[in-house]
Amino acid sequence: MTTDKPHLPKGLYWRPNSPYIWMRFRDANGRPIRESTETISPDEAWTIRTQKLVEVRADKFLGARERKIGMTELFDDYVTKAKSEVEPSTYARYGRDLKKIRPFFDDLRIASVTRVVIEQYITHRREQYDRGDVRAFRAGGWKATLNRELTVLNRVFETAIRNGKIKPSQKPVMPERFRENPARQGHIDHEASAALIRRMPRGYALAFDFALWTGWRKSAVSNLQKTAVNPYAGTIDLPPELAKNRDIATVPLHAHAKDILAEAATLQGNAESPYVFTHEGRPLRNWGKVWSAARAAAAAELNRPDILKLVFHDTCREAARLYDNLGIRREVALVMFGRKTDSIFRRYRIVPAEDLAEATKRLNAAAAQRPPRTVLPLRRRARATGQSTLAERESST
Repeated sequence: MTTDKPHLPKGLYWRPNSPYIWMRFRDANGRPIRESTETISPDEAWTIRTQKLVEVRADKFLGARERKIGMTELFDDYVTKAKSEVEPSTYARYGRDLKKIRPFFDDLRIASVTRVVIEQYITHRREQYDRGDVRAFRAGGWKATLNRELTVLNRVFETAIRNGKIKPSQKPVMPERFRENPARQGHIDHEASAALIRRMPRGYALAFDFALWTGWRKSAVSNLQKTAVNPYAGTIDLPPELAKNRDIATVPLHAHAKDILAEAATLQGNAESPYVFTHEGRPLRNWGKVWSAARAAAAAELNRPDILKLVFHDTCREAARLYDNLGIRREVALVMFGRKTDSIFRRYRIVPAEDLAEATKRLNAAAAQRPPRTVLPLRRRARATGQSTLAERESST
């Protein structure tokens, strides 16, 4: 039995056991592509093939192999890549964000992830916050959380593009970032810091006091090893793997730092540990419970509820204020922090006390030079200027 099938131009052909017309062409890499047009009309089939060639020239063509790539594969590749590129604390934060993202996206293919789907994820997370399933640490905190999660999702696609896993055209358009609350302005004054130190185990208290003077993060202080102390050069050098920007941070070994290190060396079990700060011979790994208990005790002792809102990272802000008030140049302070830009000073709006005092002095001087202002009642002022009031003009007429 024969079937009368029309003759097809070059690039289209009939395939046995298929009722549809098939097309053949090559992608941007020269790989032969054969796909069904899912039509029996030669004109429609030729139009479909022409559209595919346009996509190939624009590097937007997705073959069957690309269309089958799932988000799970991208997430797994990103986890492997990030582990070798970022520091452990940042990698742990990315991992926490991925745990929230993956349940929604894992079963999807890349071709089906669009801006609409991402906005559906945002709505899903907002509903979780509204139900109370997800804890927001302060009003509007969900905005910052969603921004971090969308940043990680964007990094997943960017990593896949750099690795040649997907094409740039496959990356969806990301929604606009939410406007977050202003940066924290927590202030650990001397009274609060002294109370917190009194309420902590001694190893944790010394590490907290050290962070107040250096501005180093909790992970950097907790993992600081004795080999980082250089008594001959008179410095303490934070290794790049512990610094925020993977750059060496160096602080001078001043008198108070020496006192802190000397007392830390006398703690029980510290001699056998490679770490500078220890608790009963072990590294500081229980900051959550220790910090919460110390805050509650200090707030009750001083009758100051504001202490309950303090976080350990406020020590970085206090160190920045200290360096500025002492007149240390910001270029030197950045080396001591282990930072590359002075964004910390702009973000926390840190202004030296001397500058504020000078501004107050100049404003007072400007106010003293102004002539005194005499305020007259409306009727007297009108007479003094030779103008008549509306009531006087009406009475005269």
